[in-house]
Amino acid sequence: MGARDAVELETTTECLLSLVVTSYTITNIEYIRALHRSLCDELSAGDEVVYVIERCPELAEEIRHLESLPSVSIRVEESEKKLGLSGARNMGVRLSKGDWIAFIDDDATLQLGWRDSLFRSIADHPEAIGFTGPSLPAYAVGARSLCPEVNWVNSCWKPRKKEPHRVRNAIGVNMIFSKVAFEQLDDWFNPDFGAVQGTSGKGLVGEEVDFAIRVQNAINRPIMFIPNLAVNHQISIYRTTWKFISHRSKTEGRTKAVLRRVIRAYPISMKGMSRERGHLVRIFCIGIPREIFSLPMHPIRSIFNLRDLVGSTWLVVTRFIWSTIKR
Repeated sequence: MGARDAVELETTTECLLSLVVTSYTITNIEYIRALHRSLCDELSAGDEVVYVIERCPELAEEIRHLESLPSVSIRVEESEKKLGLSGARNMGVRLSKGDWIAFIDDDATLQLGWRDSLFRSIADHPEAIGFTGPSLPAYAVGARSLCPEVNWVNSCWKPRKKEPHRVRNAIGVNMIFSKVAFEQLDDWFNPDFGAVQGTSGKGLVGEEVDFAIRVQNAINRPIMFIPNLAVNHQISIYRTTWKFISHRSKTEGRTKAVLRRVIRAYPISMKGMSRERGHLVRIFCIGIPREIFSLPMHPIRSIFNLRDLVGSTWLVVTRFIWSTIKR
C-alpha cells in the first residue's frame, strides 16, 4: 500500500462514523447476527457499516439478508483473495466515508451507549487521533471463566483506571480512529501483523500496536482510553481450553519480539513495553498468590487457573526470548 491509497479515501460531510467489520467464516454468523442487532440499537442516521468478507460467499450472502438499519448505509464487500485481518481492515478503510472509522470484531457486540460515549469523547478530547475502550468477556454457556490476568488471550482488556487516559495503543476488538490518521500515513495496517484465518492461525498478531505507534509518531496526537466505550467479546468454549491458550501464548511471544523492535524505532512509544512488564508484575504479585490462597476453597478452579497463569507466562516469555535471539 502506497501513498496513493491515502488519497483514495472518499470525503463526505454527511457521514460521521464508518464501522468496519471483517470476517472469513460462516461459523461466525451467529456472532455477526448478535453484533448486527447491537448496531441497530446504537447507530444513527448517516452512519455506515462496512462488512469485509474474505473468501466466504455464503457468509456474505447471509449478511446481506440481515435486518436493515434505518438511514444507515450497509455495504458488504467480498474478496476472493486471502487478505488476513490487516488486509481486510485496509480494504474497509478504503471503502469508508466517515470522518471517524471504527473497527469492531465480528464476535463482539456494542454495549448500550457506545456511540454516545464515542462522540462525547470526541468533543471532550479534540486533540485525540483515536479512541478505545473496555472489551469485556461474554462466556458461552458451558465455558469456564478465565482469571483476569489471562483474559488477554481473548482480546479482553479493562484497565484499572476509571477515568479517560492516554494509552500506547487501542485494542483491536474495539478501536476508532479519525480519518486523518489514514490520510497522514502511506501504510495502514501492516500485513506482516494481523491474524490470518483467526487467532488459531500461524500469523503474528499486534497490527493495532504497530499502527498506533506509527500514527502517533506521524502526527503526535494521543489515543484515549474511554471507560464507557465498551464492547462485549463473545468467548466460545474452545477459547477457554489449554489448546487455545497455549497456541495464543506462543503467538504472543513471537509477536512481542517483533513489536519490541518496532517500538524502539520510534521516539513516541508510550514507555515502550511497560504495559507488558506491568502485566507480568500483576501475574506474580496478584494472580498467582490469589489462586494459591483459593486452593482450599476452590481446588479445581484454582488448579486450572494456576496452569493458565504459569503456563501462558512461560510460553510467552520463552517464545519472546527465542524469537529475539533467532533474529
